[in-house]
Amino acid sequence: MTNKHLITLTPVGNYFFGSEGGFGDKNTEDAKADKDQLINYLVSGNNFPQQTTLLGMLRFELLRKKGLLAPKHNSKEAITLVGSSGFNGSETEFGIIRKLSPVFIKKAGNPLLPSRTLVQSENKEKNRQLNFTKSGVKNGNGSLLNNYDAKNHIDYEFANQSATVLHQLNGIFSYPSQIGIKKNYKGQTDDDAFFKQTFRRLKKGFAFAFYAEFVENAKLEFEKGIIAIGGDQSLFKFEFSEPLANTLFDIIDIENNDIISKATENETFEILLLNDCMVSNKIFDDPDLQFSVNDIQDFRYIKTNSATVHFSNLDIRGGLIKSIKAEMIARSAVLFVKGKKALNRITAYLENEENPAFKNIGYNYFKIKKIT
Repeated sequence: MTNKHLITLTPVGNYFFGSEGGFGDKNTEDAKADKDQLINYLVSGNNFPQQTTLLGMLRFELLRKKGLLAPKHNSKEAITLVGSSGFNGSETEFGIIRKLSPVFIKKAGNPLLPSRTLVQSENKEKNRQLNFTKSGVKNGNGSLLNNYDAKNHIDYEFANQSATVLHQLNGIFSYPSQIGIKKNYKGQTDDDAFFKQTFRRLKKGFAFAFYAEFVENAKLEFEKGIIAIGGDQSLFKFEFSEPLANTLFDIIDIENNDIISKATENETFEILLLNDCMVSNKIFDDPDLQFSVNDIQDFRYIKTNSATVHFSNLDIRGGLIKSIKAEMIARSAVLFVKGKKALNRITAYLENEENPAFKNIGYNYFKIKKIT
């Protein structure tokens, strides 16, 4: 019996999901680093929560429902429920939590996924599709992008499943900000304590959502309520669906496999990343990747080397050793390949089967589209 559920998170107001550009002077392991290089006066959050944030939220709620957050409790029961450690880059199961999907936008009950048509709408030829052709260069093979005008931004969009309704970022998110003064632990202000913090806010009718799969027959006690996630104790309305037979991403995986199985060497394919993707840098040196339009997303997680003992303080105790920083290809990136062999090779990088931990918590998802 399936145990997959849709979880919806609707922000109550402003929210803040932290990024690498934080306020403090503790973002480095180099104790001798210049303080001026560590302090950011202009701090802006991320639009989306990290998958590790969603995993941590689920683990916390499972423990809270069972009363296992108290300092003195049955740690064996807690480990059975949520696992013995947090995400460390290699762990693939967390107690009764088996798998997470990418976080996505939901509007009026309908999912919205990244869409990037690569159309320069302000070009002389209105809505002329960008094209690329493989061309020879002196030092090897390369790709040439046609009809590109750097003055016109290739915007991010989100679309329904049929791609008939498009939403741009500024139609989904707003960016309220506040100016303030930080105080030190003695309640005093420092000379360099002024800051401007930019929050995020989902416009009316939009929400975050993701699918969570639990072990078969697991007894779940989730219910509607208000929970805190992210920085500044941002509040979200939490909703939990009845069990689902299949998820949207199950269907996309089936469609991807069907396209790969039927692909020929004369066809060109577009690969769109549905979430951030942890992948080897070798992908950009591979001749099978003809062209890509992508950004980089910073990613940081806490790596532990021993089992958690004090579940009442998951983020500090229980084997914390260091903070790991990495870089991912950001969601909405588009990669172009030609031919079945190239498609198999590049998607193998994206699947990252040598390290399934990232896809297991919702990273490394993509959608394939045949374009010629």
